[in-house]
Amino acid sequence: MANVYLAARYSRRLELQAKIPEIESAGHTVVSRWVSGSNAGRSESFSAVQDESDVRRADVLILFTEQVGSGDRGSGGRHVEFGIAHALGKQTIVIGHRENVFHSLPGVVIAKDWKAAISAIDAGAT
Repeated sequence: MANVYLAARYSRRLELQAKIPEIESAGHTVVSRWVSGSNAGRSESFSAVQDESDVRRADVLILFTEQVGSGDRGSGGRHVEFGIAHALGKQTIVIGHRENVFHSLPGVVIAKDWKAAISAIDAGAT
């Protein structure tokens, strides 16, 4: 089974917390500590180091993108996490639309929804 890093805007962490039981029941482990809010009150450099470490521990990164024109797009850290994972040869899955050109790289899986993303992990799609 896979270690999975969930990447999204920080404001979506409660939504992602709700998804953890489903992914764990499929036998996978979520390694993205930021989702628990463990970075709250920490310096940005601490958070960045912790997040990078978590991406490195992951086998798979699932990126939740934002709709065009959705307003607050966040800090963009999720794009750096995606880039690190892809550069390290991790399986990368995007849920939603392609937010940038790098989501079109060979091997990136575009999943229509959460269930499709879990299926892609289970299938080992790359």
